[in-house]
Amino acid sequence: MRKAILAIPLVFTLSFGCESGDPDPSDASDTSASDGTVADTSDTSTSDTNSGDTGTGDTSAGDTGASDTSTSDTSASDAVGPGLPADAKVSCLVETDLATGFFLGAQKKCSAFVGPIGATTQAGLEAECTYTAKGTLVPSCPTADVVAYCVGPRWSAEGNLTVTNIIYRSAVSPDAAFVAKNIPGICMMGGTAYDADGTPLSSTCTGTVKASVDGTPVTFDDLLICSARTDGVRTAYKTRAAKHPAEADNQELTLTVVKSASGTAAFLSEMLQPAFGYLEGGEAGGAFAYPSAGATATIDANAFALDGSGMKATFEIGTLGATPGGGGAQRAITAGSVEIHLD
Repeated sequence: MRKAILAIPLVFTLSFGCESGDPDPSDASDTSASDGTVADTSDTSTSDTNSGDTGTGDTSAGDTGASDTSTSDTSASDAVGPGLPADAKVSCLVETDLATGFFLGAQKKCSAFVGPIGATTQAGLEAECTYTAKGTLVPSCPTADVVAYCVGPRWSAEGNLTVTNIIYRSAVSPDAAFVAKNIPGICMMGGTAYDADGTPLSSTCTGTVKASVDGTPVTFDDLLICSARTDGVRTAYKTRAAKHPAEADNQELTLTVVKSASGTAAFLSEMLQPAFGYLEGGEAGGAFAYPSAGATATIDANAFALDGSGMKATFEIGTLGATPGGGGAQRAITAGSVEIHLD
């Protein structure tokens, strides 16, 4: 069983205010579970301009969050963490519908920028807020109903800024414990998460991912990054596992699985993000995320915790192509199994 630390952002990052963004389509209405068929992922238009990672995800170690997630105002005076900034030059409040919030990991958030901000940088941040993130510029971020916040860097022409992304209580982020299990999707690269009282948040992911690639068994045991998120009804797990991730012959498998209390587990494709994908290094390698015509992916969950503590399942993905429609180079992903635990 492999143990990994949640500190590497994946493709499910959320916060406005980071150096680079993840694909985040403007159409947030399609969040249904599917067989993995996705639109052309070459379209990377974003409504969320956050995250500093190209593949949202990670897994941190240690305390899984504080039990006190009170809705009282939060200040830095008695907090372990830096607290909420009182002198932000730019503050951007973003509120989304439930479907978009489920994808992003938060339904209501506010990004506060502190540091050397010149006129050009300020104009750029304000445009990102109102145009790209579809947010509202506010004098300061609200301090009531805070569940957690993340603090990290953002580069500017004048020097590094500090960005605080504040997460508010909603069905998507009901408490600090759940936020801790989705730090990859909520915090930016290099960011640190805290609960409302300033206690650091983290989560440890352990488990195993196996599958056959063109008939050859592979155990993806050199890198494991996972996260869990909820919308109050469904819970979704995203897992990224790799073999030789830093070498030319790397192999990487990404899976997103969703389930409600009354439903069965299914692969989840949403907002141009594929439900699964396979990445392979080397001259003949590439990215494979498009199911071939007629292919039907299946997953059977033996265990699935709605509280985000873990899942266990077997799966068959079938043939994936490198181009839309399953064309180009292909890889067959079969006889798969995944077991993850988040503590």
